[in-house]
Amino acid sequence: MLFVMPLIYSSYQIQVGALSASLKKEGHEVEYSEFLLGERFDKVSQGALLKTLKIFSPDIICFSSYDFNFGRINEISSFVKSKTDTPIIVGGYYASLSPDEVISYPAIDMVCVGEGEKPLSELLFRMKSRNDISGIENLYVKIGNKIYKNRVGRLIEDLDSLPFIDRNIIDYQKLIGNLLDRNEIYLNMMVSRGCPYNCSYCSNHAFKRLYPNPDRYVRYRSPQNVIKEIEECAKQYKFNKIAFQDDMFVASFNWFTDFAKEYRRKFSYPFRCNIRPESAKMETLELLKEMGCETVEMGIESGDERIRREVLRRNITDGMIINAVQNIKACGLRLKTYNMVGIPHETISSLVKTIKMNFKIAPFEVQTMIYYPLKGTDLGERSFKEGWINISKIKKYTSMARGSILRHKNIPHFIIILAKWLNSATALRSGNLNLIKQFFKIFFCGNFLILKRAR
Repeated sequence: MLFVMPLIYSSYQIQVGALSASLKKEGHEVEYSEFLLGERFDKVSQGALLKTLKIFSPDIICFSSYDFNFGRINEISSFVKSKTDTPIIVGGYYASLSPDEVISYPAIDMVCVGEGEKPLSELLFRMKSRNDISGIENLYVKIGNKIYKNRVGRLIEDLDSLPFIDRNIIDYQKLIGNLLDRNEIYLNMMVSRGCPYNCSYCSNHAFKRLYPNPDRYVRYRSPQNVIKEIEECAKQYKFNKIAFQDDMFVASFNWFTDFAKEYRRKFSYPFRCNIRPESAKMETLELLKEMGCETVEMGIESGDERIRREVLRRNITDGMIINAVQNIKACGLRLKTYNMVGIPHETISSLVKTIKMNFKIAPFEVQTMIYYPLKGTDLGERSFKEGWINISKIKKYTSMARGSILRHKNIPHFIIILAKWLNSATALRSGNLNLIKQFFKIFFCGNFLILKRAR
């Protein structure tokens, strides 16, 4: 199988690493190629892909999709089909929540809905043995003019049964050692799958509805399994910190306390993780600090309590946020906040409240994104139905940082952009002057790459 990933920037894709590891465990060969969305899929890129196709000669080509890269996936898959009849399958977020749309494109033969380990394994087994592939769970399969839409199977409940993610599909050491601050080399880790919350703008509630066992949506690997993976990574790679990238690292307090014991006994790597205001209790935070946690990352999203409650479906009061921040700082932890601007029904007053909230709590890091209506999410679908979307802008932006695709009814576009930068700048109040250094690195590196491409 050849995985092809159109990306905003070069980064390790955990979902592809998980699928690759599962396929390799069963004896299949895997190759990986990526293409950057900021660059055209021109003759040079086409030539590179054709060379890979010739050398590797895949039996099937797989894309992992999300809203921003699906246009490029359609472009690349159409090019591939003009050169070869190799079957093409698309999985990932966008395909899972818009399978009828994705399978309708002529170059796409199959769509994987939901977790891919089981259906891809069954697909390759049947292809190898030349058996019928039309009835595989989780797959939409196009054969001739007929499309077979199979039901979604059960979630994988025992995550320990899966192999550790495959970091060898790329030069992982080069990637993690080539970040802005080379004093911080982070190992990316996932200890769980799923999130217990149902925020309207996030895909988790939509994914949860796909499965016949949604009560098992949030699953954790055993502490021993996670420890073993870290030990194996320490033998292969040089890193000095860990980034736990789970939606909610401490969703299960019982699991967390067990893991904390094992982690403290084995490692001293500083780390960062995601939490929610509801989970920022002193007992949890003190244990995180004892384990070596440096930074907790927490979603504020909007400083307007009404927007959080009525639009984003986050029943978190201002008081809960303030209390969580006080606890975080009392434990000596750094705070990174996640925020959005340009949310439907938001007003200029709402934007000001978000900036005020971050200025008041003074996070060490602030990440502010511009709201994007993800297909299949409740707020995304509502945004399309209520006429908030400027269709002509959908293909214009390739990330949530560039601009809004909303035809916003309350806020001019330039105000949304201004609010994004003002909100992110509130981190300077914490004394984190490293942000200025990072800005200049991004600015000058970005312009250097533009000039280089121009030549």
